[in-house]
Amino acid sequence: MRKKLFSLIALLAFLALPVSAQDVLNYVAKEAEKICNDTTLDIHQRKIAVFKYDECSYLKSKMAPKMMSDSVSLDEKNRLIKAANEQVYNMVQYLNAFEKRLEDCKRKNRDLITATFRKATLDCPLYKDNDEDLVHAYSNRTDYPTPFSLDCDWTKALQLIRGIDWSRY
Repeated sequence: MRKKLFSLIALLAFLALPVSAQDVLNYVAKEAEKICNDTTLDIHQRKIAVFKYDECSYLKSKMAPKMMSDSVSLDEKNRLIKAANEQVYNMVQYLNAFEKRLEDCKRKNRDLITATFRKATLDCPLYKDNDEDLVHAYSNRTDYPTPFSLDCDWTKALQLIRGIDWSRY
């Protein structure tokens, strides 16, 4: 009985530890990779997962130089990790909102909703990255269900989308 109680207390203490933001980013990337590689899933789900994975990779690539620098303080590194966590969380919320809007809209408005969501990602750059080919790898394609910019401040884009009166769609 004591061992079970001790194990339960140890488990609860472990679960109470804060999870680092990078763990969330890595979790979303790993889950997306699993979906990408699962050939039993439909292509739509897999393409969305490819976008999520690529967006996580893009965020990591933008964070890496600062994270590797010895001149960056631990507090700054923690701030960067927290910001990446928020971006990934909001990106997932954004994609969910997009899917929900498409489900709820009239068939004729799908293109308008897609264009509105696409424009929000283009209007809210996070890094102002000049690599147009990379940044617009998805936003300039019609064969992916996620026509969004990789260089996006997902927090701002989500706020922008949430501020729209969708009742006319």
